[in-house]
Amino acid sequence: MSRISARISPDGKRVAFAEYYVEKHIWVLDLGRGTLERETSDGQNVGPIWIPDGSGIAFRSDRSGPGRIFLKRLDSSDIVPLTTDANDSSSEWNDSPSSWTPDGKQLAFVRTGETSDTGSPNTLDIYVVSLDENNKHRPLLNSKYTEAYPEFSPDGPWLAYCSDESGRSELYVQPYPGPGHLVLVSTDGAREPAWSKDGKELFYRSSPDWKQMMSVRFRISGAEFIPEQTVRLFEGQFMSTVPVRSWDIAPDGRFLMLQPVPGRVEELKKSVFPSTLRIVLNWTEELKHALASAR
Repeated sequence: MSRISARISPDGKRVAFAEYYVEKHIWVLDLGRGTLERETSDGQNVGPIWIPDGSGIAFRSDRSGPGRIFLKRLDSSDIVPLTTDANDSSSEWNDSPSSWTPDGKQLAFVRTGETSDTGSPNTLDIYVVSLDENNKHRPLLNSKYTEAYPEFSPDGPWLAYCSDESGRSELYVQPYPGPGHLVLVSTDGAREPAWSKDGKELFYRSSPDWKQMMSVRFRISGAEFIPEQTVRLFEGQFMSTVPVRSWDIAPDGRFLMLQPVPGRVEELKKSVFPSTLRIVLNWTEELKHALASAR
């Protein structure tokens, strides 16, 4: 299985991930025991993120039509829709979960494909849904620009996200829920940001080709967010996804990065779509003969 959008549980003991090809399901890997448990069985399911207390995961699924967000507690088989609405079943947009507020009561997600308030089609916009009010979501950043990768700070009062309002995707931070001053953090392109677990750093992928992992420390002065000099940590040919983050940080500060396996996608394609086509005539007679021989 190829894996994307892997996320480490808050206690660092499990990893939730999605298969990349063919039937996409959510799996949870127990790092201590090495066991795998599949958490979904219907539809195509991607982008799992953990609830802050580690009791469950939110993910995107097309089980009821276009991609919507669902919630599953690990101690239950019930799967609850968070952004699915019967009146919206014919809508073409897709919702992808991105980040929870620290108390686990609000979820920031990215909506893809809906026409924005400005009339621009096929945009990426950021919305928030409350766990107490399923399906009652509200736009947080909904403009003519592309806004993606929303991430709440560990202590809650800041939101990091990426926008192309400058002409290319850059990292910004603003107070949450606001109001307050918007701060440009990156200067050479940015995507897939994440906060350090201690809330003292911001990490993000930088161009060219999003191979570089960058770090920027910051300080808070009153109501001001003040970033320091950006530092390059490492680089590599790691998988990257849009519109939410594919990589993660463990509680001990280690990075979980996804590396593509050469030739794996081609192997999967061949297993599902073989290069040779065999046509069997009179297959019903052959089936009857086989059943008779088995008796």
